[in-house]
Amino acid sequence: MNATDFVTIQSFDLGIQADMLLLLLHQNDIPARLADEHIIAMEWALANAIGGIKVQVPIAYEFRARDIVSQHKAKSKSRRTETSSATDDDACLSCGFAMPEDQSVCTHCGWSYDH
Repeated sequence: MNATDFVTIQSFDLGIQADMLLLLLHQNDIPARLADEHIIAMEWALANAIGGIKVQVPIAYEFRARDIVSQHKAKSKSRRTETSSATDDDACLSCGFAMPEDQSVCTHCGWSYDH
């Protein structure tokens, strides 16, 4: 496949966000790649100028990939709504569920500050 066989489905300023989407797509058996992540890692100030780190999929997978992204966003929004009583300071950084300040492991998803 060459570069024209891929389409950008989303772009990010932060590499970790792009990596998370890349993993989600791979978990759903969608081949995906990142574009421009090394440029931004070397010179982060260029992120806006070059359009960020791009998550790309083969054209044949575009609609399926966009559907997965939409479903994931809807689930994330639902989780945030369920935990609307939690502030940013007392919510799990992974799933958004309420997490008491003195607790280091989320009882909902198992995420931990210690990992």
